Amino acid sequence: MKWSVLLLIFLVSKTAYCQSDNADNIRLIIRQPLLFAYEGFEQMLSPKTISNAFELKLKAKNRTCNVSVTLQSTSSSDLYFLTNRLLLRPTYVSSPTLSAMSEVPLSPMSSILLSVGGSTNTEHHTILYDLVMMPTAQFPSSNNIGFTILFTMAQP
Repeated sequence: MKWSVLLLIFLVSKTAYCQSDNADNIRLIIRQPLLFAYEGFEQMLSPKTISNAFELKLKAKNRTCNVSVTLQSTSSSDLYFLTNRLLLRPTYVSSPTLSAMSEVPLSPMSSILLSVGGSTNTEHHTILYDLVMMPTAQFPSSNNIGFTILFTMAQP
């Protein structure tokens, strides 16, 4: 039996962009196909990584902002199966002053991914993330699992 986990993001392009009134913004670029495919049970016992899956570009001006991440799914059983099994792992951070978490497990609870800003100048940052599926000995309730990863930028 073959299992697949597919990230569903409903976008026309591979870029999501959001800007607030005060010129802070966040841009997400999907750099790789976001699909985990398993040919058999043995493959589920090892982590699977999509290298450089996301590129996050941030611009913050005159204030501190936190970037948070939340895992969502329309199926409670899929959400239960994925919670804390999916991780975001930074592989590149453009600025040594950026406070990025080393690895963030995804869950339905919002988790802070990183903090930016607080200077008097506009700051531009780029972060690349791997998407990692941790091993499991449980079988999903269906052959395909859909989920959404929600990125949010807000003042603490």
